[in-house]
Amino acid sequence: MDIISHFKIRDRVKNWEELLTWLRLRVDLVETSLVPSNEERLRKNVFHSYLNEPYGLSPEDFVFSCYQLPDTPRNAEYNKPLLAANLPLAHITFEHRTGYFECSSSKLFLELDIERGITREDFEARALLFKIYSTSVKQYLAHEY
Repeated sequence: MDIISHFKIRDRVKNWEELLTWLRLRVDLVETSLVPSNEERLRKNVFHSYLNEPYGLSPEDFVFSCYQLPDTPRNAEYNKPLLAANLPLAHITFEHRTGYFECSSSKLFLELDIERGITREDFEARALLFKIYSTSVKQYLAHEY
């Protein structure tokens, strides 16, 4: 399988606002508030993420936006597997400064990760970010979500 042809190699990866714009073209979204019980976990995850390494931000520095995919026909492919497992509707949380995001739909997470892209520099270096991106593309193409 030629996964390289599916890479979105960019001068810079898309930021959270660009991903949100792309997302709004594909799904229905409702902005929600950050669930307080998830906030501490999220802040720790972002703090320890490889995406925070270049910034070195502290957990208090993070800014989040949260969205839910309401139960609409347009969102069915993302919500149906979650509802079948008695889980809540799909939701996405973006951290503004690092580009970190979480998504409860595995398929949509992979689509967002692929759409964010990989920089030419990371692609050519074949380092950690290349390996992570390659894994997302492989999983998506194999329908492993």
